[in-house]
Amino acid sequence: MLVSDHLDLMPEFQREMFGWIRAGQVQLRDTVVDGLAQAPQAFIGLFKGANAGKMLVRIQ
Repeated sequence: MLVSDHLDLMPEFQREMFGWIRAGQVQLRDTVVDGLAQAPQAFIGLFKGANAGKMLVRIQ
């Protein structure tokens, strides 16, 4: 089964998913590391499963 096999269901999915996110029933998770110096370790962490959700490097 491929996602592209069900593109006709996309509007319904988006409507339901966005509603669940707004209601707090589905929570988005990110892993944030601070500083460009941590970028290599963050990248390696992607392959080791060290992140929850998206891996972000915050540069200030």
